[in-house]
Amino acid sequence: MTKASKSEAVTVDGESGKPLPVPPRMPCTKLGTVREIRREMATLYRAARYGRIRTQDATRLAFILTQIVKTLEFEDLQTRLETLEAQQGL
Repeated sequence: MTKASKSEAVTVDGESGKPLPVPPRMPCTKLGTVREIRREMATLYRAARYGRIRTQDATRLAFILTQIVKTLEFEDLQTRLETLEAQQGL
């Protein structure tokens, strides 16, 4: 039996204490626009729907994606406000 290196995280099932299987690596996607985040959420939904990831994990990840969308929206509003203020000489 080989031990995991310190840099490798091992996820353990809370009930049995046994290590959970390592999910396959997913390609890294950009999350810089609402459209890209929507696509990531759809991918996440399908992964949970077909049992590739646990629904609890999908819920947590979807929450994080929602927070990223909110941040993008606030950033856009801030940029627009700054533009309007500059046009008005404020």
